Amino acid sequence: MPRFYFIEYGSQETILSELHYSLATLQAEGVNASSISIATDTPGRYAGTAYKIVDISEKIPLYRGAINYGHRIKPSVILDALRTHDQPVVLLDTDTYFKPGFLVEIENALKEGVGMNFFIRRDPYRGFGPFSMTLPSGISYSYDPRWSLMYNSGVLAVTPAHINIIEDSLALIDGLWKAGLTSLDIDQFAATETFRLHGAKITPVFQKIHHYHSRWTRKYILWQLGRGPKIDFSIPRIRRPDIPVNKTIVRLFKGWQTIQKIFA
Repeated sequence: MPRFYFIEYGSQETILSELHYSLATLQAEGVNASSISIATDTPGRYAGTAYKIVDISEKIPLYRGAINYGHRIKPSVILDALRTHDQPVVLLDTDTYFKPGFLVEIENALKEGVGMNFFIRRDPYRGFGPFSMTLPSGISYSYDPRWSLMYNSGVLAVTPAHINIIEDSLALIDGLWKAGLTSLDIDQFAATETFRLHGAKITPVFQKIHHYHSRWTRKYILWQLGRGPKIDFSIPRIRRPDIPVNKTIVRLFKGWQTIQKIFA
């Protein structure tokens, strides 16, 4: 069984709602709470839970790095986790819930290499470059529109054998940012590119996962979560995904919200 990691910091109520539901659907797939870690700057919030709580309150400036890039925290936490646990680590975004068969999908991806959520596009930063640097592993990297790829990192499954790749990923984030690429998704691009350079096979793991990152889908699910019971992380809330979601429902919700604003 891999160790599953969530990152929660900043005390946003919406993030807590997402995390609460994500934890419930993950445990519904048979993942024991003792196999779940929550990296947080507010560990007291999880008092009395069976989750492994990792206090990152003092490490956040270090994780952000000299460039102060927020999403740099994700590969930083993964690197710490891989160095701490002699087992695969799966980093999960809070705006994610899980469906039956999720564990099999993750395990199959790890057998082949690494798992990421879904493929986004080739040449994600058109017009950027030229850019090149030498990574800590000694590998030379150059941004090449013909080969540069990006997967979504709403799910990122790796093993201790990939530590040097994550180290390269962090260095690539820093190098790209300093070269003037200040996009908010550099972390997932850097992960994809360093996996590619090292020859690690990336398997998309989106069939049994719903990563509701798009604006109106997220608004709809948060509205649904807000109608549920009060958040209490000390009470196990294990259940299958039960929020109906599809394009029609989200469009109807968007229309309803728009009408409400008009007549408010």
